[in-house]
Amino acid sequence: MSNYYCKLLTQYIPTNISNNISRKFIIKLLQKFYDNYSFSTLPYIFNQYNSAQSISNLNSGNCVALCIQFKNILKQYNIQSYLIPATIPNMYKKNKYLDISHVAIAIPLQQNTFFIVDLAFYFYEPILYSSTDLFMQFITLANIYQNKDDIIQVKNSILTNDLIYNKYQTIPKNIKYSICNYINNIEDSWKYFIIEILNPDKAISTFYINNSKPFLTITKFENKSCRMYLYLKFHNNILYIRINNEEYFNGKLSQLSNDQIIYLNKTLKKNIKSNIIDYLQIPYKKISFIID
Repeated sequence: MSNYYCKLLTQYIPTNISNNISRKFIIKLLQKFYDNYSFSTLPYIFNQYNSAQSISNLNSGNCVALCIQFKNILKQYNIQSYLIPATIPNMYKKNKYLDISHVAIAIPLQQNTFFIVDLAFYFYEPILYSSTDLFMQFITLANIYQNKDDIIQVKNSILTNDLIYNKYQTIPKNIKYSICNYINNIEDSWKYFIIEILNPDKAISTFYINNSKPFLTITKFENKSCRMYLYLKFHNNILYIRINNEEYFNGKLSQLSNDQIIYLNKTLKKNIKSNIIDYLQIPYKKISFIID
């Protein structure tokens, strides 16, 4: 394996933490969140930022960055939360990804009861983990790439043995977890483990960014739905942009018109804070390790 893989470090979430927060309140926070923060690899590739710097400076980043910001928002309401490791469905996997290549947020409610929120998968509502009530749940999330909503089914469980994925990633036995799958594809499942991840950038962002192309997704929450507003991808000096699900530009940077440059600079001012031509021409190289 390449030298940008690192051992996943975790620790147990304290059992004496409890929060008074409702499902309805989380739903409202999520709706506002999707209007203000974006999923992007640009800050890591062009700015050499870690996730905390990405979300702080450019209002965007990967799943780690989005979770860091949601954790910060919850903290403003005196709500304690934790970044937790997760696997991903097959549709998002790549050959050089490790099994655990994602993070979400766990919010303790009381002992053995948690809310789980996934920002990067655009959950509309939290999963409720309760070890005393292992009922099936149905959660709605936005599929921003297909401009629709999807429904997943969720079951809660506890590991009876250590779960060893690879030499870098092990989840210890007795850890609570939620397992999810799309209702139209029962075989393709992924898991959220209720244990705190201590080095998400070093152990996950590093290999994720090193196996990703520069891209940005900007969403809007309108009419009770989260939808893709802008999708940008840049590779081999070719820029591809879709706006409101229609192709806006596909070509070399030098082919952008002055009107397009002005529009994009205004639209992307929170996410690049620079002229788009200058920004996308910054030389970049593979990152050895992203430090938390």
